[in-house]
Amino acid sequence: MTTKSFLVSVLLVPALLFTGPDTAQPLEYPELPYVGKIPNDKGVLYVYRPFHIASFNLRPNIFINGEKQGPLFNGTFDEFLLDPGEYRITIKFPMSFPKLVKERDIEIEAGNGQFLGLFVKNAMRVGYGVMATKWDFRQVGRRTGVTDMARLDTPEEHEAKLEEKKREFEEMEEK
Repeated sequence: MTTKSFLVSVLLVPALLFTGPDTAQPLEYPELPYVGKIPNDKGVLYVYRPFHIASFNLRPNIFINGEKQGPLFNGTFDEFLLDPGEYRITIKFPMSFPKLVKERDIEIEAGNGQFLGLFVKNAMRVGYGVMATKWDFRQVGRRTGVTDMARLDTPEEHEAKLEEKKREFEEMEEK
């Protein structure tokens, strides 16, 4: 066996078995209402923030063309059914971070979804916590977006979990 054929059989063949184009395996999750069933006359924008321990309690707000849509909690996603066209998506952090604004221009096409992720790029230890020092707000492909979001909560699920934790804490205090 030559070195070239060895490399092909050991490296390339397994890589091809575990990867493929985005259209090879359609990914659909019931908790993502529009994935796989976007109306023909609309497009969907998904904005998500994977869970990260750094700055986990920051709640930046999502703006679409300057209009506030709501907060983007750590470990959550939100989805917006939009008319086709160009949009400016802005993430603004709380007052304590006045200069931290992330923006992306994105084109929404009828029948398609676009995915934007807000990722912690760098973090540093501050006292007993970890604070994000750099953020990356970027567009990702469908496969990456759907796979990432399948692990996250909607804003409503996030709020319900917080309420449940609050009730548990109150019950513990009463005992």
